[in-house]
Amino acid sequence: MGSRVAAAILLAATLAGSCAYAIPRGEAGLSAAVAERWERAVKLIPTGEDVSRAQGYFRAVALVNTGRVPEALKTFGWLSSTDGSFNGPALEKLVEYEFERGNYGAVVELYEKSKGRRFLDPPTLNYRVGECYFMVGIYDKALPLLAKVDSGELESYARYTMAQISLSDGDILGAIEHIDEAIDATKSHPDRVVEKNLSDYLRLARGRIIYKAAVATEDVEIEQREKLLRLAISQLSLIQEETPFYAESLRTIGWCSAEIGDMVRAIASFETAMTKDPENAHEDQWALGKVLERNEFYEEAASSYSEARLTALDWADSWEEQSMALTAPLPEVDIAWMRALAENIESGVSENASRLNERAALAQKAASLREERLVKISKRIGVLKDWIEALAVELDDMDAGLYKYLDIVQVGALFPKEDRPRIESLIENQDKLLAVIKWTQDAINTLVAMTSWEETPDFVKERAALLWGKIQDANRELAVAQLGYLEGIKKRVTVREKELNRMLAIRRVEHENLKLPYDEAVVTNADEKEKLKALNGKLALLVDRAKKVQGEIDDIKDEVREGMLKASREHLLKRAEALRLRADRFALDEAQALHLMQNELDRSGE
Repeated sequence: MGSRVAAAILLAATLAGSCAYAIPRGEAGLSAAVAERWERAVKLIPTGEDVSRAQGYFRAVALVNTGRVPEALKTFGWLSSTDGSFNGPALEKLVEYEFERGNYGAVVELYEKSKGRRFLDPPTLNYRVGECYFMVGIYDKALPLLAKVDSGELESYARYTMAQISLSDGDILGAIEHIDEAIDATKSHPDRVVEKNLSDYLRLARGRIIYKAAVATEDVEIEQREKLLRLAISQLSLIQEETPFYAESLRTIGWCSAEIGDMVRAIASFETAMTKDPENAHEDQWALGKVLERNEFYEEAASSYSEARLTALDWADSWEEQSMALTAPLPEVDIAWMRALAENIESGVSENASRLNERAALAQKAASLREERLVKISKRIGVLKDWIEALAVELDDMDAGLYKYLDIVQVGALFPKEDRPRIESLIENQDKLLAVIKWTQDAINTLVAMTSWEETPDFVKERAALLWGKIQDANRELAVAQLGYLEGIKKRVTVREKELNRMLAIRRVEHENLKLPYDEAVVTNADEKEKLKALNGKLALLVDRAKKVQGEIDDIKDEVREGMLKASREHLLKRAEALRLRADRFALDEAQALHLMQNELDRSGE
């Protein structure tokens, strides 16, 4: 979190004054790097001679996080060894990389060549470089850097290293003082379990230093020497039983007790340590032999040496057998380059594969969403099609029924509501008049057809001729009236027909308006299907690529595992060899004890 905040501060300073209306490609890449979108940062941040120092730094960070470490190291090297911004942060990245891999000389060389003196995390850098100076034996340069680590979780480790330097210079009091500072510094460690174990380890170191001061300094008086040994015992007694350093503290207490002359406590301490740490029981048995030998119990001492020798040989045989049957690397085997390679796989290549899997998952999700969209479009197309078919049927019915409607519609319905009674009365009178005229015509025709027409009186004939003329006139007038009436109806029918045709036209427009999105939806559906097909093809390639990368990762992991197994076997064999040499030393001590016992017997005459 802290590094991300620091990177954000660096980026804010870098982007100060940038245009607010358009973000260049390089600045977009810097934003992606701060957001830890490493792949996008690598794509967006440019390369070449014209790249800015900020862009070079953040691109190198992105390269590290995507597994492309060699290219990133070149950029960090260029930045750290030249004047300008980001030379300090670049040096921190280089030091971190080489320090974790145990390349202490390389760290010293990088630090001395670097131009950077302003850092994101000064305590961590000072500790790492100080430790590297210590590891290569340049103590005078290690001390000032380690002294600057005055806070944080690394302070205890820095003070412990300073104590080792003081001890190597013969400054025992200075070493104890630094150990005390280291113990006090553990209280600020964020991890309670680490704090507890680290405190006990430092107490063990302090007890050993005091023990060494008591037994290795020639000019210490006997009384002062005993006080130092008892002080060492009191400090070592503070170590708690559940910590991994308890057995070692018991052994040191045993040696302190042996120096004081407290044989009972010495033997009890070694025997308890033996039960707590069976793998090193041979050392406790040998220590018991030394205590017994000092107190002239030569036979018992020889027996302890013999037990120590046999125990060491048993463990040597056990480790040799374990090395042959080993199927997993030992946790205590720490090979820097292999650990670094494994970490690089996890943080780089594995992350790259993870990103490929994420991209594949996103692509699958996108394909699923597109498929759902296609289903919705298809459903919409079906609905539109149903609407269009229903509207087409309605149009056909309207078109076919238009004139049929005009044929059967009542004449009165063609006129306004207030005129309908008058029109209907006129139609009724017209029908009656037509009936009378028809009856009269039929009567005259019947009269004329009679055979007695010729004998009919003239006045009757004249009257009939006059009536016929009136009928003809009435027919003519009625015909003219009907013609005018029909003309009016025709006009009304024409207006009605136009209205119906307008309604029909409107429905046809609606039909076309529905058909247009239907056609567009069909085209869109086809395009989406093509895009989905292309996407599925890319998805298949992406999945194949992810599988290939995962296979490469598995191969590299297998190689690393084999290397760790080989190193573990060699480690066990070396331990077995060292134990056999130790067993030879125990045999010599056993012979010496037996020789002393024989001398004692010879002097006593037994």
